[in-house]
Amino acid sequence: MTDALTGVTVLDFSIWMFGPIATQVLGDFGAEVIKVEPPGGEPGRGIGKGHPELAGVSTRYLSRNRNKKSICIDLRKPEGRQLARRFVEIADVTVQNFRPGVAERLGLTYEDFRAVNPKVIYVCGTGYGPTGPYREMGGQDRAAQAMSAFTAGNGDPGSVPRPARTSIMDVFGGMLLTQGVLLALRARDRTGAGQRVDLALLDAAIASNIEGATTYLNTGQSVGQKYEPLMSTYRTRDSFLQLVTVFVRDGNPLRVLSEVLGIPDLSQDPRFATPHDVDANARALTEVLQEVLVTRTTDDWLASLRARDIICSPVYDYAGVFNDPQVHENDLVREVEHPTKGRVRLLDQPIHLSETPARIRLAPPTPGEHTDELIAGLGMGSSEIEHLRKAGVVC
Repeated sequence: MTDALTGVTVLDFSIWMFGPIATQVLGDFGAEVIKVEPPGGEPGRGIGKGHPELAGVSTRYLSRNRNKKSICIDLRKPEGRQLARRFVEIADVTVQNFRPGVAERLGLTYEDFRAVNPKVIYVCGTGYGPTGPYREMGGQDRAAQAMSAFTAGNGDPGSVPRPARTSIMDVFGGMLLTQGVLLALRARDRTGAGQRVDLALLDAAIASNIEGATTYLNTGQSVGQKYEPLMSTYRTRDSFLQLVTVFVRDGNPLRVLSEVLGIPDLSQDPRFATPHDVDANARALTEVLQEVLVTRTTDDWLASLRARDIICSPVYDYAGVFNDPQVHENDLVREVEHPTKGRVRLLDQPIHLSETPARIRLAPPTPGEHTDELIAGLGMGSSEIEHLRKAGVVC
């Protein structure tokens, strides 16, 4: 079977999440991804906060490193850097998210790689960008959430701003890095030349906040913390319910919601008669709706609300997610055989191509699992591989 990215070789120096998310997508659609790790493996293999290990392997690492082959190279050694450049010769794409200055110190810059392979696409993910006052600082998902105004808008008015606990900016940034790779590959098809692709995690986070940013840039108004009674989460008798009433199609949203809830028409209440009134008295409306919604179960409300085509949903934990019939129908979970951990369950790609779909061909690798295979692929013999091992260049 020919995959969408069959024939594309990716040399992946990236660690943690921002870069590995992107290279995993490329691998899922058929690229050969060579994961270059330091001896012992990348630091993202360790245990992350709030994420347990699975037989000694971080579940965070498992989530973003399938369809990759691992080689451990000590890039501090001259022979290690020379070996890395041998792989650059055969690579279509290289990806790194080193702290500023590391690539320069190791001789792994775009200029270094382009001298070896003019057609290479050099992808660089940074926290804040390659220039500017913050270029030397390390970036991180929650810092990007905070600096993009994303965090400031979360929560009710007066509450402490809180970021999302999931690494949404790392994932979004990884998707943008993937997009950059595909655009550069398409351009190279026409020109024959490689290029550098840069993405700052801060820029990705700001771009994800496109509506609020555009509003501020053109009006000076900030869309921050606010009560949104028609688009809020409410407690029910047994759990929680998310309402998205503003998109009701057959009349005034508040009138239709009142009918479903079995209460007098709130759109006739002087406090809520117009959208401006609703905004001015949003907390009061939130409290009125909460008093009613807590009287029935989530399933009861879902049936009644959906019967009137009001968008709503249960608020799931992970058990709820993976027991939902639509999630089962969408077939998003795959089981693969890990070389040391047995069967592991992973999320498949959510995007579906009819002729060249994503495939999980390789489980997340153990450190250096493919070292000999990859070096042999460069045409080096067993004696050369043994020399590199004895010298501590590879493992």
